Amino acid sequence: MKKILWVMVVLAAVAMFMTQQNQPEQPAVTKIELGGAFSLIGTEGQSISSDDFSDKYMLVFFGFTFCPDICPTTLTTISTMLEQLDDENPTLAAKLAPIFITVDPERDTPEIMKEYMSNFDARITGLTGSRAQVRAVADAYKVYYALQKQSPEDTDYLVDHTGYVYLMSPKGQYLAHFTHDKSADEIIVLLNEKVEG
Repeated sequence: MKKILWVMVVLAAVAMFMTQQNQPEQPAVTKIELGGAFSLIGTEGQSISSDDFSDKYMLVFFGFTFCPDICPTTLTTISTMLEQLDDENPTLAAKLAPIFITVDPERDTPEIMKEYMSNFDARITGLTGSRAQVRAVADAYKVYYALQKQSPEDTDYLVDHTGYVYLMSPKGQYLAHFTHDKSADEIIVLLNEKVEG
C-alpha cells in the first residue's frame, strides 16, 4: 500500500512539473504609462510647459479653485509638507515642483488662479489654459473630470474630478501617487523612498 502511495506521489510531482514546463511565459510587468509633455498658462498669463520642470520631481494635482474641500485640503497639506522639508531635508524640498492644474479653465483664469494660489506655498505652480490644453494634459494623466452644470449659463457649479497627486521623475516617468487624505508626514516618507539622492 505504501509503495502504491509513493508511486502516486511521484507521478503527481512529474505531472505538475510537465504542466509548469508547458505554461506560456508570463509577460514582464511594464511601467505605468502616465503623464507626458504639456503646455499651459501660468498665473501671470505666461506660457509654461513640462520642459520648465525637466530638472525637478513634479507633484501634479488636478482640481479647481471653487472646490469646497479636496483641493484646498490637498494644497494645504503640500504646503505643510514643503515647510517641514525646509527644516528636515531642504535638499529634497529643492528637488520638488508641485503643480496644480485646473480642470475648470472657463472660470479659472490666470487672474483667479493667482489669487487662489496666494493662499498656499509660493512654490506650488498654478496652471490653467484653454479647454483643449487642459483636456490634453488631463487625458495624458488619465484624469477624469466632469463639470456639473445645470445649464450652459450656470456659473455656480462643482466639478467631479480625480483626486490623486502624481509623483513624476525629472524624465517624466510615473513614480507613485497618493490621495488627498495623506498627511504631510506620510508624503515625506513616500518622497524619501522614491526621490533619488
